Amino acid sequence: MIDDTQHENLYGSYEWKHSTQVAGVPWKNPVATASGTFQYAAVRWFYDVSQLGAVTTKGVSPVPWEGNPGIRTAEGPSSNINAVGLQNPGVDHYLEDDLPKLKAINATVIANVAGHCDDDYVEVVSKLNDSPADMLEINVSCPNVSAGGMSVGTDPVALSRLITRLRKLTDKKMIVKLTPNVTDITVPARAAVESGADALSMINTLLGMRINIRTGEPIIDHVTGGVSGPAVLPMGLVAVWKTRSALPKTPIIGIGGVIKVLNTNTSMAWIIAVAVMAVLTLVIVLFAVAMPRFKIMQKLVDKVNLVTREILTGLPVIRAFSTQKHEEERFDKANKDLMGTQLFTNRAMVAMMPF
Repeated sequence: MIDDTQHENLYGSYEWKHSTQVAGVPWKNPVATASGTFQYAAVRWFYDVSQLGAVTTKGVSPVPWEGNPGIRTAEGPSSNINAVGLQNPGVDHYLEDDLPKLKAINATVIANVAGHCDDDYVEVVSKLNDSPADMLEINVSCPNVSAGGMSVGTDPVALSRLITRLRKLTDKKMIVKLTPNVTDITVPARAAVESGADALSMINTLLGMRINIRTGEPIIDHVTGGVSGPAVLPMGLVAVWKTRSALPKTPIIGIGGVIKVLNTNTSMAWIIAVAVMAVLTLVIVLFAVAMPRFKIMQKLVDKVNLVTREILTGLPVIRAFSTQKHEEERFDKANKDLMGTQLFTNRAMVAMMPF
């Protein structure tokens, strides 16, 4: 049984030096988690969550939602498609469990709000108003019965009505998370800001689906789902670009496909060049060291042969003067010099064989 209250951060803390503000709320740095992709119980083992700019928690609803039944996810090219259905334990559990744990480590928390009708949003925002959450993010991509079953974020009139109503309920900074599944995202963006939104976040997932080519049926039981991952980055960028041009004074949080801050060069050319240079350097060094030994090899062989001949032809003299010990030492020295040189050159050749 894992004790959720006791854990050790495997990588230690990091002191960020790029603090910023979003709608007047201080962030330690410009990096925040996206709602729906963050689970404190899992990621807390790998890094200090409190050092993030902000933690956007999974959407909460007035009551627990079970989410959609059946298969809810599928992989796409550089992307993932999900139709989880905003499964969550409800706002009461969030206030009692999730939010206190994050605030206990001094994290900046953005509470994401979800609902199936305007009254759902009103109930959640009312309960979060007195909570320690630092900001609220209103997810207007949910199917909304108050908007005829459509996402309220696609209807600027319905969106304006909802945000106006929520604005009266809280003094907390309110972010509106916009859907990209519209003709012109600047229209709902302007409606949200003019109705009281303090900031915008974009984009939420795009509508997509996957087909099982063997059966011809959708892979996800819900048929369609939200597309996220690196593939949506260009769409997210153009949405931010258009909205920034239309609303230059409104804070915008970019979401979608961001997997790293700086895109490094993925070409292998420099790696190959370094590897070739390393191999050439090694071969040159080995040749420079081994070639002189090859040159003296024949001399050492000749010396062993000479000592051997002298010993064989001078045996009577050696015995007469009792110089056997001296001749043995001469032969051992010549033999050791030859064998040492041969061993070195053999090892050098073995080292060069892979190249």
